[in-house]
Amino acid sequence: MTTKEFILIFLLQCEGIRGQTIEIFARAGDVATLPCLRSSCSRLAWLYSRDEGNVLREVKDGQVQASSDRSQRLSLNDDCSLMIAQVTGEDAGSFTCLQDGSLVVTVFLSVMTLTMSSPPVSYPMGKDKVVLNCSLACYPRVTCIFRPGTFRWMDEEGGEVPHRSINPKNRVSILEIFPVDHKKYTCQYISENIVQVQAQYRAAEEPGDPSPGHTRLINIIRLTFSVLLVIVAVVAVVLIMMKSRRNAAQ
Repeated sequence: MTTKEFILIFLLQCEGIRGQTIEIFARAGDVATLPCLRSSCSRLAWLYSRDEGNVLREVKDGQVQASSDRSQRLSLNDDCSLMIAQVTGEDAGSFTCLQDGSLVVTVFLSVMTLTMSSPPVSYPMGKDKVVLNCSLACYPRVTCIFRPGTFRWMDEEGGEVPHRSINPKNRVSILEIFPVDHKKYTCQYISENIVQVQAQYRAAEEPGDPSPGHTRLINIIRLTFSVLLVIVAVVAVVLIMMKSRRNAAQ
């Protein structure tokens, strides 16, 4: 990193971000696009910061740096926007786009991660209770603590589900469920009355439930059997009618 870049990032951290700032929300596992919108990527750099005083160079002169821990997941669009594939909570932070050493844009990336506690908690009557953990990694951490945003859980029918937050400072929401009650739950992060990002949990098929392929096979067999029954019935009626006609003729 050049001395000019370091001084610029230091001033941004100490005096507050100047210039254009954008906040991006992404779901873990997706591709996050951090806009820079330049006509040329020459002499362009992307810098990353997660902790104050620790600034990393991700892109230099329009080229992803091999020294970056996430270099295999980084790429630049034609407009110099930074693409992060398979984004994780560890990618959350401040990304700064510079061209010719001048600030273009600073992007704050927040990442939602939804995980399931394993193994499920066993209860009587053959029910297993599953604990879902929905977290939002964001930057700067001090700002994350006092964010006005909230979590909301929805079931597959669109109804809101009660939940609890065990660690508000780290933006973690907990939901305990019996998967047999509903098959799908969605964790949403809401800020300014807008769903900024959401992640979905789908319950696995119950041990006694047939797989979709097995269900289709059963339906085909049932249909075939029904058609055969109809054919047999029609043939039987025709034979009875023919026999009746022969008896009448005699």
